[in-house]
Amino acid sequence: MARTEFIYVTYIRTTREKLWEALTSSEFTKQYFAGFAIDVEPREGGAFRMLYPDGRVHIAGRVIEWSPPRRFACTWVVEGMAEFRDLPECLVTYEIEPAGESVQLTMTEAHSWDVPDDLLSGGRAGWPAILSSLKSVLRLTSAEFTANSGFSVVAPISEEIMFRGFATTAWMRGMGRWRGVVRGALFFAVVHVLTISGIDASQAVGVALAAFVGRIPVAFALGWLFQRTGTIWASLGLHATFNAILLIIAEVAARGGIPQP
Repeated sequence: MARTEFIYVTYIRTTREKLWEALTSSEFTKQYFAGFAIDVEPREGGAFRMLYPDGRVHIAGRVIEWSPPRRFACTWVVEGMAEFRDLPECLVTYEIEPAGESVQLTMTEAHSWDVPDDLLSGGRAGWPAILSSLKSVLRLTSAEFTANSGFSVVAPISEEIMFRGFATTAWMRGMGRWRGVVRGALFFAVVHVLTISGIDASQAVGVALAAFVGRIPVAFALGWLFQRTGTIWASLGLHATFNAILLIIAEVAARGGIPQP
């Protein structure tokens, strides 16, 4: 039976799976947990640590319960601070429950001894700040996904008007149907390569070549569909579908892959 216990309850507009990932993924915890990265063995009895950016251990413990995406409990010993490392371990529990379009997160910090008030002050101030930062990170992630989702629809509209509606149409009239489709496809691929950014100069040639080769089949498919139907609506639908698939793949990769049963 806990002799000192604190319970914090908050509601976050996200999914249980996304919140679970945020609580157990080092890439997430570094964003909201004062820069600390979680390192946890995903099983009951596994090791649990919170690491400084340089790899030193700040908090250590063991996993008491691992039930994704519902409940995660682990013991804590603050080894990174001399005044805390010899104190009895505490139990920190996260419980995630659905709450309409949001989820309810209940965080419990339980101690088996009467903890002096001065030692508890850090947790009283720290947990609300950490949970608030967690909510902000998840809101930003959700907003980015929503923006990207919108982009997957808006971009094809403008691109199909430009590449198929104007450029390919003009080339088909001046050069013949298939030469116009080929030139339009090459134009599409080259423009997308030229808009790549954020890569090292040493990688530029390889990335550009891969991007060009990867877009050529899509560009030909869009051009073929456009000349076949005589309207941009069909190519627009295919273009939006292709972008949506890429967005889903990127989101799955960012979450660490497809969860295993």
